[in-house]
Amino acid sequence: MGRAAALRVSAVGGGPDDKKTLSREEEPDQYWQTASERKGENPLKDPLAIIGIVSILLPFIILGIAIATGIVDVNAGHA
Repeated sequence: MGRAAALRVSAVGGGPDDKKTLSREEEPDQYWQTASERKGENPLKDPLAIIGIVSILLPFIILGIAIATGIVDVNAGHA
């Protein structure tokens, strides 16, 4: 049990002698912003944001085209 107690590590602080832990309220806002957010740029200039939006919308666009062309029959189960 002595070895297990010696290897215990706290995720918030180092131990009982720590006086302060890191929190968002104590940090200036500039540390929680990206460089483009600090400049006030449009977030849609980021290629990753565009890829995310397209990846969400693309399946619905493909399905709409497939329904419109008749590849997918939406009335298949009805008599």
